[in-house]
Amino acid sequence: MADVAQDNSRCLFGSGPAIVIGLPTNFDLCSSIENASEIRLATAFAHWSGWELIENSIRKSGAKSRLLTGLDFCQTGPSVLKAWLELVREGRAAARLYLGDAATFHPKVLLISRGGRRFAIVGSANLSAGGFRNNVECSVFVNDKKLLDELEGWFQSTFTDEEVTRSRTRPDIKEYEPRFKKARKHLASVLKAQRQTQVKIAEQHHSELIRWKEAVSEAKRYFKSAHFRGWYPKEKMAAAKRIKASLGYPTFKFSREGWDDFYAEWDFGRLRQGWKAAAWKQHLKIQEGFRQLVNEEIPTQERLASVLDQDGRHRATGVGLNIVSKVLAVHRPTQWPVYNRPIAETLAAFGYNVPRGMRPSTKYLAFCEMMPRFRSSSGAPDMLALDCFFYWYSKIREA
Repeated sequence: MADVAQDNSRCLFGSGPAIVIGLPTNFDLCSSIENASEIRLATAFAHWSGWELIENSIRKSGAKSRLLTGLDFCQTGPSVLKAWLELVREGRAAARLYLGDAATFHPKVLLISRGGRRFAIVGSANLSAGGFRNNVECSVFVNDKKLLDELEGWFQSTFTDEEVTRSRTRPDIKEYEPRFKKARKHLASVLKAQRQTQVKIAEQHHSELIRWKEAVSEAKRYFKSAHFRGWYPKEKMAAAKRIKASLGYPTFKFSREGWDDFYAEWDFGRLRQGWKAAAWKQHLKIQEGFRQLVNEEIPTQERLASVLDQDGRHRATGVGLNIVSKVLAVHRPTQWPVYNRPIAETLAAFGYNVPRGMRPSTKYLAFCEMMPRFRSSSGAPDMLALDCFFYWYSKIREA
């Protein structure tokens, strides 16, 4: 099933903060599932985003699966329950719902066997894309015989306990589905309140520039220099115009050629070329995300969270703060500052205190709250001019 040799903890699918400690070298979950003879899964919540990551592998395997989930907080998706019911009808699985009302059903246990070889993954992650990849999760790979025996015993006793578990049926799912939909609407309100709270907390932990006076003095000196007068506004305005043209601003109906042109634009931060092709595969999501990003009828935090945070609706591989801030800066150069590597280096040189423990969107907002004051104090005409200063200062420090 998997090598015994261990390497560093890492994510099961790609790279992300949802880590599993003690994974074997070259471990591949989908391959392990496809080669399994028995699969046992107990998950508090089952989301389609997680099920679709492993469904094909389960269908390719000849394993008999036993699948157990709960309905607490109406988190489990009806679409997953329907998919599991189909496996039951095909004779490929046994699936049950935990319905005990004495306590919340909250385990996250995956047991896979192939002959005499077994392993388990136990931790904080539910069956979801967040649990597998995007959330901050911590799970453990288990191959100790005694622990596996105990885990299998726990699973067997829980799965077969008819006082608290039931085999699911089509009428059960039909009964649950409208309640699930209603709960999702309430969840959206809860998430909105959560993000508003995060912004308020972030406001109490403002970004700081410890060597503020020195930074302002250097910026004032730069804005009086021939270098600045020769570069701005002509060069920066031309770059902004090229970016808008390549992305088809403001509708963002850009072509692959336009996407390539955007990546070729070095002003406001060089983009990592290695992400270009992967990002293009998600161009429809990116286009919709960009349209939302510049839609000022939508609250600022909501716009940023949608494209920057791991659980954002329009979050796409390879699209991070460099790209997002470039789009915002050319959209509204008096309001939005660019954030890229030279800027981060310059800020660090002046003792920038980065707020910790916040989402990417709230960290960027904290930076944005500081920049108008810096712009006013230094005499910069707009945020694009600040990019000139940050880039220049990073280069003279390298020299």
